[in-house]
Amino acid sequence: MIENVDEDFIASRSTQWSGNIGYLWKAGWSGSYNADFVQTSSMGVEDVKLDPSKSKYYAYDLKTRDTELPAAKAELTQFIYDLNNKTGADFKQWITTKMDVPLFLKTYAVNVMLGMWDDYWVNGNNFYFYFAGNGKAYFIPYDYDNTLGTSAIVANSGTQNPLQWGKMNTRPLVTKILEIPEYQSQYKTYLKDLLNPNADLFDATKSMQRISIWKNLIQSHISNDTEEDMVIEDKPASWGNTPFYRLQSGNNQGGANGNANYFSTKAKTIIW
Repeated sequence: MIENVDEDFIASRSTQWSGNIGYLWKAGWSGSYNADFVQTSSMGVEDVKLDPSKSKYYAYDLKTRDTELPAAKAELTQFIYDLNNKTGADFKQWITTKMDVPLFLKTYAVNVMLGMWDDYWVNGNNFYFYFAGNGKAYFIPYDYDNTLGTSAIVANSGTQNPLQWGKMNTRPLVTKILEIPEYQSQYKTYLKDLLNPNADLFDATKSMQRISIWKNLIQSHISNDTEEDMVIEDKPASWGNTPFYRLQSGNNQGGANGNANYFSTKAKTIIW
């Protein structure tokens, strides 16, 4: 929840991606640009000033080895070009070489199962992209406040089709991979794995029990000097468009018939 994605994060996982620290990009919205892996116009090193008018922000913000910006931009630009222009067997061979595709698909299965819409696929937002020393690039999501029934932009994060989670024409990192039958099948399997009661990950009954335990642990400790947010309520955030979701009660009908349980509603969308 609180670990920064930075050089320490990269170094602590050196056995996973090996080699020296590579180029780490923080990706998200900046002005009229987002990190869609289509545009290449907004890359740089963030420069925050006391005067906001003098600050500089980028959709792709380099977080490591920032004195090597030209080389980092060249690597990311080439990746985006290849991602958008390679097709067929050539694309599959390339993406298999450039990414740990099963790991990426597992990551995205978790994103979609949690209802994370403020993400790459929907919003071009809230992820890091790391070019590791082993020659592969890794997708690292963050910022999960808009999850578990807090829905916006998508009509309903509990019932949205997991194969059409977000934009289908301008999010090639996801959509081109899922066009490959082998990888789409893996993605479906990873979604079902999350629902397996034996795995104790996203099964509705076990998830509700887990949240009850967490609630009991913290409910006597939420008083604070600001007198804000001192009530535990089983409701989505106020800015969302699906106020009917609950985590400890409700049916599996996604708001069509009163309050709905997010976990059981989500499970109902995984029908293959």
